[in-house]
This record gives sequence, C-alpha cells and structure tokens, in this order.
Amino acid sequence: MYATGERVRKDEAAALRWYGRGARRGDPESQYDLGFMLLLGEGSGADSEAGVRWLSLSARGGHLSAAELLAELYATGERGVPRSEAESVNWASIAEQLRHDA
Repeated sequence: MYATGERVRKDEAAALRWYGRGARRGDPESQYDLGFMLLLGEGSGADSEAGVRWLSLSARGGHLSAAELLAELYATGERGVPRSEAESVNWASIAEQLRHDA
C-alpha cells in the first residue's frame, strides 16, 4: 500500500522496508517488488546490483515477471545492468520454463 499510496499516504521508503521484510523471509512477490524498486531507485538510491540479486531470487522462486525482466535487462543493458547475451538467454529460458509449468 505504501508503494502505490493505496489507502495510505505514499511512502516509498516504508514500502522498501516492508518489501525487504517479506523478501528476506523468502516471498518471491516481495523479492520482485524490492528488486524492482531498487532498480528504479524508489525509496532509496538506485542499486542495480542489489536489484538484480533480489529479482534473481524471485525468479528462482517461480516468479515469471522477475525472469522476464531479468532477460530484458541483460538484453538491453538498462538500469545499470551490464549487457550479457548469455544471461539474457538464460533468464528467457527460465521464463519459458515457468510459463510452461504454469
């Protein structure tokens, strides 16, 4: 709710803290949200390394959008993520497997 301002005043720093709690407990959705916020620099300064780390954990936990985002980031080199065709192909393959398993 803090990330979007739904029913409370928008507070990205608070959202980051709450997503962090869920992420550290292993929740793939929280890991995705935390990673995405870190990439964008919402609630703190941008941190692409930490963002990718949380997105990777999320994708390995079965979060399709995290795998798709990682494939795109490595393909384009956006948000401070170094371009890597091998990593892009790897994450695209994981995303395809998650789609197949769904």
